[in-house]
Amino acid sequence: MSSTWIAAGCALYLALGTTWLGRISPGYSALRQTLSELGAAGAPHARCANYGIFLPVGLGCTWLAWHAASFSAHRLLATALAAGYLGAVVWPLDNRRRPRQVMHLLCGGLEYLGGLGALFLLPAHATPATAIRWFALSLLLALQLPPRWLPAGLAQRLLEAILFSALILTA
Repeated sequence: MSSTWIAAGCALYLALGTTWLGRISPGYSALRQTLSELGAAGAPHARCANYGIFLPVGLGCTWLAWHAASFSAHRLLATALAAGYLGAVVWPLDNRRRPRQVMHLLCGGLEYLGGLGALFLLPAHATPATAIRWFALSLLLALQLPPRWLPAGLAQRLLEAILFSALILTA
């Protein structure tokens, strides 16, 4: 199976899985809340989110990274996404346990900073590069604002769409 199909499958599986899980989770808002909150400690469907959605996506991205060229934007992007999703499985969001929360945020940081770095490694002709790179950087910076300033779920989903689109295009 080609890398393009696996990358597209991971993106589609993540989008459909989290949309479905968000709809059946009481009080969850895809615009306001992040994907991690679906798998957070104490969330009603945390096991389904972590092991049914995040784990397969993380393993798919790991496979893509393993089979990519030795040093490429595609390998960096796949590795960054794998770190984020596998990290969410090992260290789910947990506001009650500080070390676990720190590890979760560190893995998310690796995903987004690594993904952004991969976007900046792409050749200018590979994507509408300049606009997308700066938009992704803006979203990443916006995620650092207090929740009342920005719907974090929307910003995260746009950033994920950019990263997975780049993963598909570079596969």
